[in-house]
Parts: sequence; structure tokens; C-alpha cells
Amino acid sequence: MTEATGADCSENSSGRRADGRDDPPGRPNAGNAPTWHTPRTARSAVPSVARRIRSRGAFLLLETMIGVAIFAIGVIALGRCVQQLLQAEAYKNQDQVAKLALENRMAEVEAGAVSIEDDTQPDHLKGMYSAITLRQSRKPARLHNEYDEELVGVYLVRLEALWHAPEGDQEKELTFYVYRPQQ
Repeated sequence: MTEATGADCSENSSGRRADGRDDPPGRPNAGNAPTWHTPRTARSAVPSVARRIRSRGAFLLLETMIGVAIFAIGVIALGRCVQQLLQAEAYKNQDQVAKLALENRMAEVEAGAVSIEDDTQPDHLKGMYSAITLRQSRKPARLHNEYDEELVGVYLVRLEALWHAPEGDQEKELTFYVYRPQQ
């Protein structure tokens, strides 16, 4: 029997230690290998339990912080998407209003309610079109029939709608032919 400071050691293979106590269950002494037993007190076990609890708590805090960060990034991205959606919708609405203003003026010109003379001054529209400025110009179409005769009274009319948007000045154009017989 050999005794070490602070520990009991036994080289007995019978399952009994030199001090007469049995080996702990589940840990029989295999062969002639020495068995070291260190006394444990309840006080020495507490720090390892507390360390494990603190480690789990720190890991939980880290997981929570990462989860909140991912959620915040998602909310910010969703906000940007909604903002871009609203800007695209506003642009589409402005474009539709400009298109409607051009179509209305084209119908007025075709019906003869508005002359097709070149208008050097831009026309500031009223009502729902108040943000739109309309320019009109014309030139002879110079078209020829199958006998190579020039068609007189056919004009190419160009309408331009201009408006200011947050992205900058916008413009839409409409070109069409109008027949005005010579008198």
C-alpha cells in the first residue's frame, strides 16, 4: 500500500482498498492499476455548477442579441421596401395623370376644339392636371400618296407634358397626325 498526500491509492485488485472501504460502484479496480480518490466537498462542487449556469446564461444572452439584431435588420429592410413601393406608386400615378392630360389634349385637337397652330408659350393646366405644363408643336407631315402627290393639310402634331417629381423633372410625349383641309 502506498499513500500519497491528500489522496488514497490502492493497488489491491479485490475491490477493497487498503483502508478497508469498498471501491465506488461502477468503478471497480481493474487489474493492478492504482486507483486515486480525491475527497470532494460540497463547497468545491458549487463553483463548477455556478460556472455552468453563468456559461448557459451568457450563451442565452448572446443568442438573444443575435436574434434581435437579425429582426432589426429585417424590419429596416421591410421599411425600405415599403418606402420604395410608395415612391413607385406615386411615380406611376403622376405618369398616368400626364398620359391622361396628353390624351385629352389629343382628343381636343382631333375634334377641332383646339387649334393646331404652334404654341410658343407652354400651357399650364388646371384642375387635377395643375402640376403639368403642356407644350404643343406642329409641322407639315410631307406625306405622298400612291401617285407621288403631296397630301396637303396633314400635320404631325407633337405634345409634351412636363412635370416636376422628387427624382427630377419628368416628361412624356405624344405624337400623332391631324388632317385639316385647306380652305
